[in-house]
Amino acid sequence: MGPDRLRLLLNLCLVALDATVAPTTLAVTAEAEADGLRLAAASTGRGTRAEADLPAILDGSAVGLGARTVQAWLAGTLTRRLGGKVLFTVEASGSTAAAILPQD
Repeated sequence: MGPDRLRLLLNLCLVALDATVAPTTLAVTAEAEADGLRLAAASTGRGTRAEADLPAILDGSAVGLGARTVQAWLAGTLTRRLGGKVLFTVEASGSTAAAILPQD
């Protein structure tokens, strides 16, 4: 795994952890899928505190960044640079930040 993919995975972890109220657990996965490599970080805890505009930050369509959103912006930027797509899901028990990247 190259350095940009490792940076992306780290930022996905930070996004997932920041979006969930502590205490949290973090599950990190890298799986080959039909449409590419799926990198994901899923955090669980007492509810979520994800910003309402987090999906827009991840896909690059949001304007302005705050201290809590810069990791999401970086994850989205790295994903697009690597030719992939970014996914973010929020549930009552936690959140998942993931990227689907083309196979090398």
